[in-house]
Amino acid sequence: MTAEDIAVITLIKKSSPNPIISKRIFLDEQGKVCSDGSQCLMAQGTATRATAETAAELAQHIMACGTDQAIALGALRADVPDPAQITTSAKLKDNPGAITRSRDFIDYCPGAPAWTLIDFDTKGMPANVAASIEAAGGVWNALLRVAPGLAHLMHADA
Repeated sequence: MTAEDIAVITLIKKSSPNPIISKRIFLDEQGKVCSDGSQCLMAQGTATRATAETAAELAQHIMACGTDQAIALGALRADVPDPAQITTSAKLKDNPGAITRSRDFIDYCPGAPAWTLIDFDTKGMPANVAASIEAAGGVWNALLRVAPGLAHLMHADA
C-alpha cells in the first residue's frame, strides 16, 4: 500500500480565548434534549494533516480529541503548509498563509480514499420514515436504495 492509498484527515485545534470547540448537549426544564453549538465558533487555530488507514486509526484520532480539538474528514489542500494557521473568512486577507475551515482549503481529493461518517439520529423521526428504514432492512440498506453507488465502499455498522 502506498501513501496515496491512505485516507488523509485534518486535525483542527482551536486557540484561545475560549478554546472549547464542542457542542453542549443537555436536557431543558421540560426534559427535552437540547444542543448548543455556540462554543463551536472558531476564529483562530491550527490545522495539521494526519492519516487514518483503518477505522481503528480513525477511532484513535477521535478518542484523542480534547474539547479544543475537532477532525475534518477532508484533506488539507496540497499547497497548504503543515501545520496551517486557521482564521475566519473576514480576516483571511490580513493573515497571509492562513486558511479557513472551508472547502477552499480542506476538501476531499478526487480518486483518493477518504472517510465519511453517517450520523443516524432517530430523534423526531416520523413513524412512516422509521417503518421504511426497517422495511429496507436497516439504515445501510435504505441508503443503498437512494445511493446505490455506495455498495462498493467499505463500511462498518456501529
